[in-house]
Amino acid sequence: MDTAQQLPGLERVLAICQAHGISVDRLPPGGKAPQAGALFMGQPFDPLLAAAFARFGRLMLSPSHSLLIRCDDEVDGLVTENADSRKYWPERFQRLIVFGRDMRYAYATVPELASDEGLQPVVWIDPYEEIYALPIASDVNRFFETYSRYLEAVADEPDFKTRQVPSVAFPWDVPEFLSADAALCTMISTGKFDPWMYQENDASAEGTRQWVAKVQDLRRGP
Repeated sequence: MDTAQQLPGLERVLAICQAHGISVDRLPPGGKAPQAGALFMGQPFDPLLAAAFARFGRLMLSPSHSLLIRCDDEVDGLVTENADSRKYWPERFQRLIVFGRDMRYAYATVPELASDEGLQPVVWIDPYEEIYALPIASDVNRFFETYSRYLEAVADEPDFKTRQVPSVAFPWDVPEFLSADAALCTMISTGKFDPWMYQENDASAEGTRQWVAKVQDLRRGP
């Protein structure tokens, strides 16, 4: 099965970028990215993420924003990024696999929440001050699909075209895009992501709870 069939969401990201003139820095794949299901720092590597890295050695929207961090024959960013985060993050966050970055924010898969087919959900990690994560996709393809819709919404904004500064932030300001992912909403409602979303005695968690409630309300509809 080729990447277009496995990852139509990734194809949609590329199509949106082309249609709106968004520059994408991409590199050919190398031989360092893990294979589907192979252990990576003690965790199984997601098969859809393996398919994405089998196509690209890097997918970068700006110098500080990589949907796929560099992993080719010259640079193994997967190892570097995950090794660095494991030095400073709490143990439960060390069990995640970082594959992308937006400044210091990270995109990561959650191996222990993998489906029966081995597909891992995706979270967005805010490591500033008190680290926490927001669930953003039920699998890697849905991540690309959701992000493509976000790109489509902001692509023609003047500030985004000139400086890649959108009027709305992903994922905080686009709960309507996440609510379209039924499997994600089910996992949220059953508390699957709670160990990464909330911390004890964290007053800022109220904002996360309100955001989660909005995602769930949009899923239920009026």
